[in-house]
Amino acid sequence: MRRLGNRYTLFGMLIFMLTPSLCFSQVATSESEDALVKEHRAGRSKPPSTMASPGSEEIEEIAFTTTQCLGPCPSYTVHFFKDGRITFVPYLFTHDRQATDGRISQETFRALAEAALSAGFFKLASTYSSPITDQPGVLTLVASPGARKVILDYANRGPEQLRQFENKLKEAARDAVGLP
Repeated sequence: MRRLGNRYTLFGMLIFMLTPSLCFSQVATSESEDALVKEHRAGRSKPPSTMASPGSEEIEEIAFTTTQCLGPCPSYTVHFFKDGRITFVPYLFTHDRQATDGRISQETFRALAEAALSAGFFKLASTYSSPITDQPGVLTLVASPGARKVILDYANRGPEQLRQFENKLKEAARDAVGLP
């Protein structure tokens, strides 16, 4: 490999800084996103083999965070609550720079909870990753009083049912608060 002086050093530093495990800690710029990232990294989700899937009526919170890529990928967090509240917290490359609150119907929340269960959310692995370092990721949280799980889907490496669930969350958020 040919050494390119300072450019080689800068490129190496860039690759090192953008590895998936470091990328998520650098992107964490707010308490909300930081909490999801920390929870995933700490492994607070119970292992799928020991976690009983809650019913859709038991799920109280669903959230997702999109992470930054090497380009202008929007980065934000959206929380859905059982009572219909929704919060949108933008970080980078979003049309709105202020946190926004909105509402969804309880039926919409119930449909999202049922979509999580039909995707087998609590039986999926906690991390789907790739050695690629310039792609966005999605951290998804589903929580009930007895179960709490966060899944990292980096570079769309998760199974199709997880991506379909993520898309339903984005669609519901787009309808409620006008996501990018």
